[in-house]
Amino acid sequence: MENLRERNDSAESGSSLAQLLKQLGRDRLRKLHLEHELDQMLSASNIVLKSDYSRVRQGLQKVNQRIRQTEQELKVMTAKPPFEGFILLDIETTGIDEKVGYILELGMGHFDLDFNLLDVFTTLVITSETMEFIEDAWNKNDVAYQMHDKSGLLGEIDSLHKSDLSELHPDMVMDRSTEWLRSVGVHSEDKQPWTGSSVHFDKTWMGLHFPAIAENYFTYRTIDASGIRELVRKRRPDIAELVDHDTKDARKEHRVLPDILDTADLFIALKKHGAIL
Repeated sequence: MENLRERNDSAESGSSLAQLLKQLGRDRLRKLHLEHELDQMLSASNIVLKSDYSRVRQGLQKVNQRIRQTEQELKVMTAKPPFEGFILLDIETTGIDEKVGYILELGMGHFDLDFNLLDVFTTLVITSETMEFIEDAWNKNDVAYQMHDKSGLLGEIDSLHKSDLSELHPDMVMDRSTEWLRSVGVHSEDKQPWTGSSVHFDKTWMGLHFPAIAENYFTYRTIDASGIRELVRKRRPDIAELVDHDTKDARKEHRVLPDILDTADLFIALKKHGAIL
């Protein structure tokens, strides 16, 4: 019964939307006719009756008012619901300098307001240039190289075949990422704050390597779990001790999904002990 009612409501909504669009089309056409008639009156060499001129002017005012009202109704009907929750984001990179390095992995998690995971998106980000850098140019003693080697990220990248790289190219990753963001309810009219741990780092890299995502789906604001914890350590070391205890088993795997989950756990601990509402 509920599904039937939902389908009926949806059908009625679709019917109302179609009716409004038809009405808007008719009114816009009527407006063009009245504007044309008014232009002819103003350019006519013969005398125009004041009553005729007033009739056309009043008709134009009425149709303009009706158009504005219909457009407002359409705006309300087609408005997307506001996004609820948080998008936690994490990246893994070849270093700390976004101008010369590469993003190797990108992850985003959709969490509700209590930081329960609702959906997740993760992907490697690989080009032929990235592969050449890893194989030939990257110093094997570099801290980042050793970290990603230990985490298994480099092993996963090494196992890829050339034919696998097309889906992991930044252009394809950008398309897939934006599709996922829209699928969970994030859209350009309701941009979200960057949320994560030391998320300014991720924000800076994304702004350079994925500017379309950074500019169209995220604001300039940040919500930084690690920054909040540092503030708590300064002001309430007693609470910080409780938060540290609750997060002592953090995964710290330096892969996007475990790191996102660690951040969510930190937010939960901060919330649990009153550091955030």
